[in-house]
Amino acid sequence: MNSTDILPARTEAHSFYGQSIDTIHLDGNDYLLLGQLCDNLGIDTRGQQQNLERQVWAEGMTCVTHVMLPGADRAYPRYLINTRIVGMWLATITTSRIRDEESRLMVERYQRELADKIHEWISGGAVRRELSEAEVVLQALTILKTKTEQQAQEIEVLAPKASAWDALVSSAGSWSYQDAAHALYEQKHIVIGQKRLVAILVDWSWMYRDHKGRPHAYQRILEQSLLTEKIRTYVDTVTGETLQSSAPQVRITGKGLDVIYRRLSAATEAVAS
Repeated sequence: MNSTDILPARTEAHSFYGQSIDTIHLDGNDYLLLGQLCDNLGIDTRGQQQNLERQVWAEGMTCVTHVMLPGADRAYPRYLINTRIVGMWLATITTSRIRDEESRLMVERYQRELADKIHEWISGGAVRRELSEAEVVLQALTILKTKTEQQAQEIEVLAPKASAWDALVSSAGSWSYQDAAHALYEQKHIVIGQKRLVAILVDWSWMYRDHKGRPHAYQRILEQSLLTEKIRTYVDTVTGETLQSSAPQVRITGKGLDVIYRRLSAATEAVAS
């Protein structure tokens, strides 16, 4: 975010395809409420805020200010986006990643029409000049260049981590619940403790608990090489004999670790969308 000052603001309400959009007039500039836009589009506000904060062209174009919306009894701090960059921001949203069809169609509709609508409102309905062929091409190239640079930056950051993860999950080793949870956090930023990981594996029917609450892997999961079992031994305190425990140690394979990551990641994306 480029400004955290709390300033007074004046609002003007509009309607776009039956949805409310408020223009915020502040210090000679016009802004929109990012949270309101994201709610209308059915996408995650925090994720789009982070997206904007990574863009060079958004520097100095966002701020936080107190805004009292129509019908509210007090003003609240709101994240604002300058109308000059709304079109650029919309262009960075990859609609193919939006699972909900209604939200995806709404984003695509905004991408096609919102920039023109905002311009009409601010200019008082002035007739828009038709862009020349050269200007259309230049505008498209500018958007494409921005998205390409953003994707290149993401690849540059993610490539080393992806390589390390691939080496980890393709190895012949196996991991305890604690080590697996640690790897998921360190490599993929998935926060999951040992106990929660075990509970999830039981819920997925990868494992079951015996009458003493000890986990055992299902045979089909062992055959799929998602989990493995190691024999545990103990020394009988009476006879001194080394005996085999009836509950083997369940460990997670590299293949299993990768499947766990993908299922948890998919679940997180589904909740976010």
